[in-house]
Amino acid sequence: GADDEPGAGRRDPQAGPRMRAWRELAGAVLADASLLDEASDLIARCEDEELAVLLGHLGRLAEAPGGLPGVDGILSALAEEPVRHRVVPLLEEAMTAESPRSLFEGARAFIERTDRERAIRDRARRLSAAKDEGEEKRDLAELHAELRRNKVPSSDSGARRGSANEEPQALR
Repeated sequence: GADDEPGAGRRDPQAGPRMRAWRELAGAVLADASLLDEASDLIARCEDEELAVLLGHLGRLAEAPGGLPGVDGILSALAEEPVRHRVVPLLEEAMTAESPRSLFEGARAFIERTDRERAIRDRARRLSAAKDEGEEKRDLAELHAELRRNKVPSSDSGARRGSANEEPQALR
């Protein structure tokens, strides 16, 4: 698990914003069930256990005849799940956004960008632990290629509001 990873004791500066992004993504899906298909590749990576359960249930409900039910049907289906208490607040917060789609897109972009940044940091840690010069050169070449592909922005990049280079918009 995450606690077994090197550096797990260090706080990830993106942890709070990532959890907010997961909440925004789940709320957007609750507000607009058509976003569920686009969220399917992310659901398995959800770091919030309750939201992972919620998103998993939504996926199963959507596959049933009749598709995803309304809020009452979702609440009934989650009767025994602790995440049930989060459905209405997630939905209410999502409804205050410009649109569920824009909320979803911002959250997804943030999650994907921070996933890429984490992968690059992990590769850099492995590089610093390289055992020989050949391994170090190979890892360095891979890291360089990854950085060029992803063009990871620096934390002080003057990103415009609403771009994928910043945290998702806080819900009001």
